[in-house]
Formats: sequence, C-alpha cells, structure tokens
Amino acid sequence: MELESQRASSGPSSFATIFIAGASSQIERSNCEGKLESSSNKDVNESSSKKSSDGEKGSVSVSESEPGSEQEDSKSHKREKISANYAAVILKPESVKLLKERFPALFPDNQHYHHMTVKWAPNEKDIEEMDDLLDNEVTLKVVGVAQDDHCQALLVKSEHLHIHSTNRFPHITLSVQGGDSDLYHPFYSNELFERIFNEAFSKHNKKVSGKCDYELLNKDWSGKLPKRGKYAETKATFETLADEEMQLQGCFCLDTKWNSKNNSCEYTRENQCGFCLFMKGGPCRNEFMQWEECVGVSKDDEDDEDFVDRCAPQTLMLKTCVDNNPEYYYIVTEDEGDSKKKEDEKDQDKDRKATKKNEK
Repeated sequence: MELESQRASSGPSSFATIFIAGASSQIERSNCEGKLESSSNKDVNESSSKKSSDGEKGSVSVSESEPGSEQEDSKSHKREKISANYAAVILKPESVKLLKERFPALFPDNQHYHHMTVKWAPNEKDIEEMDDLLDNEVTLKVVGVAQDDHCQALLVKSEHLHIHSTNRFPHITLSVQGGDSDLYHPFYSNELFERIFNEAFSKHNKKVSGKCDYELLNKDWSGKLPKRGKYAETKATFETLADEEMQLQGCFCLDTKWNSKNNSCEYTRENQCGFCLFMKGGPCRNEFMQWEECVGVSKDDEDDEDFVDRCAPQTLMLKTCVDNNPEYYYIVTEDEGDSKKKEDEKDQDKDRKATKKNEK
C-alpha cells in the first residue's frame, strides 16, 4: 500500500513515462534514450548548448541511434579495462605559464605546475562513474598560496558543478624539495595545508568541518609549524589571493589517458546515452545515479511493474530533486500541455510584434 501511494505521488505522467522507458533501455543495456519526443530532443540540444560544462549546468546532445549502430549493439560491447594512478584537472599550457610567471619556483629542480588531483588511484567503478565528466573543461579559482622550507603549493577551488577534489585541501603543487628523502614530494602539499590550517585557522574555531573551510582561509599568516609526526618543525606562510580573482583553465582526465604532446585527453567515453548525460549534467546527478544503479540491478527483469516497486524510493528522491530544479530539468517536468501552452504563447507574442510593426 505504501508503494502504491508513493507511485501515486510521483507526479506528472511524462516523468513516469520517460523514466520507465529509460529503465527498460537500461535493463537491456542499450542507449537509454528515454524515448523523448523529437521536439524534446530539440529542446534538450538547444538548452544544453547554452550550458557550459564548466559552469552550473551540464552539456549534452540527445541523438537517435541508427539501426545497426554501435549504440544499438551495446549489449555485446565490453567496457575497456582502464587503470590510472589518478584522475585530475590537468592545467592548460597558458595557465601553467601564468603560474610560473606569478609564482616562480622556490625549488627549481623539482617543479610541477601540472594538475589538481581529483581522485587518487581510482578503481574501475570510480572511472565508470566519472565517465561522462572526463574530458570536460574546468575552471579553477586560486584561493591562496602556501610555502614552507620544503614545499610551495596553491590552494584552489573548482568552479565545476560536479568535478571536485577528494582531498580536503584541493591544491596544485608548484615546486617541492624532493631529493632522496620520501618526506618531501608532491603529496606533501596535503600535509602542508593541513598543518597551516590546524595551526593558524582552526585552533580556536569549534565549527571546523572535515572539508576545506574556504571561509576561514581569508587572511594572511606566517609563523612556525610545530613538529607533526615524521615532519620536523618548519617556518611557513599562507597568503590569501581571493581578491586577485585569478582563474586557471584545465581539462579533467586520467593520467594514463593524457597526451602531454598535444595537451589533450584521449579518453573514449563509454556511455554515449544522451538522456543520461543530460540528467547527470544537472544538479540531480547523484540522485539520478542512485536511480540508475537500482535499474541496473533489474537489468534481467523485464517486468516494469517490479521495477517501479523496487526503485520507488530512488524514483521519488530523483523526482523531488528534478522538481526543485526546473530551470535545468524543465524538459522532464513539463507535460505536453505545458509545451503546447508555451508554443502558443510564443506564437501569440510573434503575432503581437508583427501587428505593432505593421501599425507603424
């Protein structure tokens, strides 16, 4: 009975129709097009072309698959096994040049100026989940610069809706002492920011969370960092750079798929499903992926009614999120009546403008 009431409250029929259709094609492991009307496809393309992959909205185009196409044959397609040391936003040459001019290397023998790590040692599932994000362009905002006797690094913040570092302090290592010691290599940047933050900004603040508290990093600091574990006492500084509004441009890629010769990501996207890319490109990415995972469990079950019952909680969470973000998902939430009403309003507006022009 509870599931029935949940289904009844799931909203407009267009939403249920699209997602049941999407579920069926997911179950078949095909292209998950969601059986959108051709007019909706046009709207998705037009709206998506206005969304920057680096801003708040995703970028996607929805296309029909041709008989015998690779999408149609996706049942027999086996995903390429991909491994990587890390996934990162790799800086473009012009951004590297900008950084080297603005922040000369303190340790010239060990310069980096290369990337912001997003995920260290991603596994196969991690790579599958980031499939639609790889090769996206990303803007990084420079927040501050830190240095001690061993390392020099930038604190940055991603402006992308979905691409963020799993490190507590997202950073770009500029230069580091290196040498034979295992202590002071690029990964020490994490430790440097942790030490500075604990000593200068969080010691007397009870509201500190486990994430990077950018709001607290709003002032310059210099002083001594006490010994911490295997790391000796050292002098350090942190300079806030938020007022400079410096931005860097990069590309999200796996290190094993990055071509350093032409500075491009050579990752081939596995999931070309236009409908799925559209859904993941907006603010309901996580809710859609949970729904998608539930549908995936049902891939061998062809009973749509079983799917509706089994995935009711995920469907409701997704619908709630979609309803709360109509500026992106309006194509999914509006029914045919809404579409016709908007078209009629546009036609009436054109007629009024034409009448006024003729009167003149």
